[in-house]
Amino acid sequence: PVTNIVDDAIEIRLGEKPVSFGSIEFLEEWKEMGRVIRRCKKLKRIIIQNAQLNMTVLIAIFQSEGPYKFPLECLDFEHARFGNAGLWALLPFLKSRKTLKKLNLACNHLDNGASGMLAAVLDNTCVEELNI
Repeated sequence: PVTNIVDDAIEIRLGEKPVSFGSIEFLEEWKEMGRVIRRCKKLKRIIIQNAQLNMTVLIAIFQSEGPYKFPLECLDFEHARFGNAGLWALLPFLKSRKTLKKLNLACNHLDNGASGMLAAVLDNTCVEELNI
């Protein structure tokens, strides 16, 4: 049978990536990643580590138009360095992830305000493991 790699993907993993925050091409790459993620149907894990993300990039990836229809269980952003502003950009996506079991936000320069933001959003999820 013919398979569609995007439809059938269960994991997206991105390690350290050189960044050039000022370029339009850079932002377009992240927007395209957001469009690909939105098309996934079986995606269970998104792992983006050591990527130096900022709020603009997270909005480009996780606030793309249309619904997300995959059963995400693990979202791992260890060492993505996005701070509270980046977390704010992730909140709408996190709120819609009812199947999320593991959330790793370690080493992202989050302060005490982050815990309040997370508590409000994760209250209606089934997160079993939270690392901040």
